[in-house]
Amino acid sequence: MRRLFTRRPSPALVISLIALFVALGGTGYAALKLPKNSVGSRQIKTGAVGSSEVKDGSLRRRDFGKGQVPAGPRGAEGPVGPAGANGTDGSDGHDGTTGPRGPSDAYVGSTSGSQNDSNSASVTVPAGDYVAAASGQALYFRNDSTYPTSEGETTCALTSAGDSAHNAGTFATVPSHGFSISTQRGGLATVSQNSVFHLPSGGTITYTCSNAAAGTQDAAAAIQYANMRVTAIQVGALH
Repeated sequence: MRRLFTRRPSPALVISLIALFVALGGTGYAALKLPKNSVGSRQIKTGAVGSSEVKDGSLRRRDFGKGQVPAGPRGAEGPVGPAGANGTDGSDGHDGTTGPRGPSDAYVGSTSGSQNDSNSASVTVPAGDYVAAASGQALYFRNDSTYPTSEGETTCALTSAGDSAHNAGTFATVPSHGFSISTQRGGLATVSQNSVFHLPSGGTITYTCSNAAAGTQDAAAAIQYANMRVTAIQVGALH
C-alpha cells in the first residue's frame, strides 16, 4: 500500500491549527460563563422573550398595555364619609310696604221694630261697588176684631239714583189671617230684595214698600210696615 502523506506538516500549519482550536474553544467558554448583570435590553433580540421565559407572577399591571388586563369584580361599598359643613344661610328679605285697606265696609240703615213705622229704610254710602240686601215686614189687618175679607198686596223696590240700571222690585201677597193683637186681626208677610250698585260718586240706597192700588183689597183693612232694613257691603269690584 502506498502511504498518503509522505511529508511532515510544517511548523506554520501546526501553529495555525492550534490557534483555530483555541479560538473556537474560547467562544464556547464565553457563551457559558457570562458575567453577572452583563446582558441588557440591547443584547436581547426583539421578540426573543416569550411566555416560557417569563416567571409566573413576576409581571405587574404597569407592564401591560391599556385594556390588556381585564377589570376585576367590583369591591364592597365603602363607609359613608362625614357630613359636610352647613352652608351659610342667606339673609331674610325686607317686608314689603302695607297695601291699601280692602273695600269691605258694611253700611246699614233701618227703622225700629214697632208697627206703624215708616215704609222705607235707606243708607248713604261713598263711591264704590256694593252688594245690597233689604228686608221688612208687611202687616195687613182690620181693627174691628174681624179679619180682612181678602188678601192684601204690596210692592217693594230696592233703588239708588246713582245707578238706576240696577234698581230691583218685588211684589208680595199678604194673607188675611195669621195674627191677632187686641182688636187687630190679619196676616203678616216678610218681604226681601237684593241687588248690586256701582256708585261712581257715592249716593243713597233705599228700600221702599207701598200698598197696592185701592180696590184690590178689603177697603176696611190697612197695610203697615215694620223692621224695614237695608244693608250695603262695599266690594272690590262687580263682575
